[in-house]
Amino acid sequence: MNLDEKLSARYKFSTTSYEKEQEIKYSRIIKITRIPYSREDIFAFGLLCEKIEYKVPQISFFLKKVALVFSNIIIFVDKRGAIINVYSHEQIQKKWQKIKASVLNDHKGEEIDSFVQVVDSVVNDKKALIAFLESDAMYGLFFNKKWEQLSHTCNASPSKVFNEIIVDDLPHYKFLYKGTFLKEVKKRNSNQLYEVLCQGLII
Repeated sequence: MNLDEKLSARYKFSTTSYEKEQEIKYSRIIKITRIPYSREDIFAFGLLCEKIEYKVPQISFFLKKVALVFSNIIIFVDKRGAIINVYSHEQIQKKWQKIKASVLNDHKGEEIDSFVQVVDSVVNDKKALIAFLESDAMYGLFFNKKWEQLSHTCNASPSKVFNEIIVDDLPHYKFLYKGTFLKEVKKRNSNQLYEVLCQGLII
């Protein structure tokens, strides 16, 4: 990734699970914007979820509510592409408290209580929150801690319009770059497919 250029683009983040001959797909259209920030080797990004798509037989009302908690966040990233801080942590906590109160008022049961405890543990612990945001199901394919290595590989083959890259210590990932601009990422394991696909630059 060329960090000398201002990034503003839409990406589609998708997770497809294959369970008992059933395909379950969850996608988000995310506007990723590079925010001006003066500290050397630290970069700020805004992540705005513009649309959520579900392709599942049933999707819980609670899961839709939880998705709103992380729909608009600001993060700080180092030059490797690792998330090092969440600027909007307090905003996320406040949003979750409102949604949690609404959910617990409308729904009862051990399953709901257990889910709430899991989200509590993520939202109220910044390290856990960063780990969650760096997971494959969230933003880990984009903020992947391999930016320097991937950029070096792209710059080593400047004549190629597209570069498909497989990193040795990330054998299940495939990256597609146009120059130093990330176009697509895929990761496949035994029963899940994670994808990031650029939907276009925002001028």
